[in-house]
Amino acid sequence: MIQSSVKFCSTCGSRATPRALYCVDCGSRLAPTARTARTPRPAGLRVGGRYALRRLIDMGGNGAVYEAEHLLLGTTHALKETLAADPESVAQFLAEARLLAQLDHPVLVRVTDYFIEPSGAVFLVMDYVAGETLQRKLEQPNPGYSIADVVGWLLQLCAALEYLHSYRDPASGRPSPIIHRDIKPLNIVLAPDGRVKLLDMGIARVALPGQATGRVARAVTEPFAPIEQYGAGTDQRSDLYALGVTAYVLLTRQLPPSALERVAQPAELKIRAINRAVPAPIASAIEKAMQPQAEARFASVEAFRRALELGWVAGERIEHAAAHATPSGRLARESGLLGAIRRALGGAPAPSEPGAPPAPATGGLTLSERLVEWRSAGDTRGAIEVILALERTGDAPPQLRLSISISERGQRGKMTFQQIVLPEPEARAFAARLADLPRLGLRITADFGVEVGRTRLHAHWPGARGPLMLGLHATGPRGGVKSCGLALDRRQAEALSFELQRALRRIRPA
Repeated sequence: MIQSSVKFCSTCGSRATPRALYCVDCGSRLAPTARTARTPRPAGLRVGGRYALRRLIDMGGNGAVYEAEHLLLGTTHALKETLAADPESVAQFLAEARLLAQLDHPVLVRVTDYFIEPSGAVFLVMDYVAGETLQRKLEQPNPGYSIADVVGWLLQLCAALEYLHSYRDPASGRPSPIIHRDIKPLNIVLAPDGRVKLLDMGIARVALPGQATGRVARAVTEPFAPIEQYGAGTDQRSDLYALGVTAYVLLTRQLPPSALERVAQPAELKIRAINRAVPAPIASAIEKAMQPQAEARFASVEAFRRALELGWVAGERIEHAAAHATPSGRLARESGLLGAIRRALGGAPAPSEPGAPPAPATGGLTLSERLVEWRSAGDTRGAIEVILALERTGDAPPQLRLSISISERGQRGKMTFQQIVLPEPEARAFAARLADLPRLGLRITADFGVEVGRTRLHAHWPGARGPLMLGLHATGPRGGVKSCGLALDRRQAEALSFELQRALRRIRPA
């Protein structure tokens, strides 16, 4: 049954029980107003001539959302009713409904229809998403999510915002960036499979220079609203601020001071002072996204997403602040944003690149930062590829991996490919031995090797002039052996050694 009454805070939009006097989230007094006195519609009511309401899903400062059934098709939908009845709000609601119906992204809830009741009530018809809002999880004594979960949710939301901010009008092809302007835990649904859905696009607009937020958004999302949302005009960095505050709330379970309060009384936000488990680069990135001044934030959601990826992969091991650094190395295709988001959203993973280190066999979110991507000079006989990467899955500590791949073309033109992936101790030992080779005397030769599983790497150095012979030998389950090998001249061996040593100096030993 639909509950008979509901209250919500006019300051932050959080739900409250009918008898509550103060908001449990921001502490504001719950003064009775015409908006808070709204009574939800009863179950079974028919609206739009073809939808029957089943239950009230949630009620916030901007509208009420119901679960409903299409009487002709038997399908389940979510119906959003705007609670603002003034002409400006209704006109804005209808204009944006036409725009939102054109959007298509896995994180965004698809808008399929809208209608106006004879009474003047305005409804938006959306796909129904099973799950619970992140606000509901925050209201539970034990939310039951980890920091890795939050990072995964943030990356999915970043993907949706990058889509919105780079949107092009399908008719003209012109850039028409869309600003959501109401990102908060109440508008994010967590599905049972771990995907998130961004709801409530009712106050979104195509970004125009100097455009201010309509009245329907003000005083409803104050803790999540940047200062420019109150008159100066919103842009892509406004969504970034709200996303940063959402991350702050999820990681600390506390509301920060509003942007207006922080401008009047400047104060630093220290996430790690509340939750020490948050990696410093992640905390730094979120705090930068929450700066009251738009110019002090990241220039784009893409930059924020990169800082999150690098900060989460590196944790405390890499010696740079991810929030303020410009990534010099690209993320692995199969485990960076393209792969991680595709897996999180249920799509097919991107194909692995030759020589890429395999991701651990786990259902958690895996990200990888490639510190070194080195390939031998072009040779018709084949190539050697070396990749040094930091990988992180779930809440596990980041792990260093060194992948060495050799592709060799035989006499008949057939290509043989072998690969070995070294864990951190063996990777550091290999790099150290490689650095020692050019220092050996003219007549000193050297051999060294390492074995992982059924694959063995062997290196032979014939003297100071080289070349370095690298070979991979894989033993099959029945005892058969497949081998391939190539030579690196002294110049290439020294170049590879330099790249590995430079990268390893940045990584603190485990």
